[in-house]
Amino acid sequence: MPDPRRGEVWLAYTPGQPADPHQPRFVLVVSADVRNRAREHVMVVPIFSTGTLGPTRLQIPAAGTGLRYDSVLFCEELTTLDKEFLEDGPRGRVTAELLDQVVFAVRRALGDFST
Repeated sequence: MPDPRRGEVWLAYTPGQPADPHQPRFVLVVSADVRNRAREHVMVVPIFSTGTLGPTRLQIPAAGTGLRYDSVLFCEELTTLDKEFLEDGPRGRVTAELLDQVVFAVRRALGDFST
């Protein structure tokens, strides 16, 4: 399997969530490519089919991402997953503009309001 790249959308099994009926779940890879090649895990933001938009929740379009319909990135739920939980390969990717917005939203979720 290829190393995940920043900005790609993958399907992933989320450990510790065995009762979640939405397994595997779409996730957006946000960790740097150099880190993704050097480590056995990646940092991801989960994608949900619905949710209230806000400072740490952004809409992700279906077009070009491999998603079935426009969905919501929950940037406050940034997590690290072992690559073994990723399935098959990337489904698509987000635009550079959306990726910048996601990074900003993650920073906001961490309490960094300096930018």
